[in-house]
Amino acid sequence: MNLEVKSHNLLISILILSIISTGIHFTDNYNYLFIKQYPQPDWITAPSIYQSWLILTVVGIIGYWLYKYQKFWLAYSCLFVYSLTGLASLGLETVT
Repeated sequence: MNLEVKSHNLLISILILSIISTGIHFTDNYNYLFIKQYPQPDWITAPSIYQSWLILTVVGIIGYWLYKYQKFWLAYSCLFVYSLTGLASLGLETVT
């Protein structure tokens, strides 16, 4: 298996795991299901949480698609934004 195939397989594996973990995070007790029990501004609503997860997931999938078609700088930009949101979610969980 050459390096390109290994990189592709690693990226898709990380992306799938990230989509699953952020999906769990965005729907866990503090975000979507029991939003009223979590202190936050009024403009953050259950639908806005779901929509933001959907948009961020699409950014990650676009990044993968761009990588697959060797548009590396655009792919890196999308994947960078997507990974920062995942790290921010992880950081939020360690603080709360």
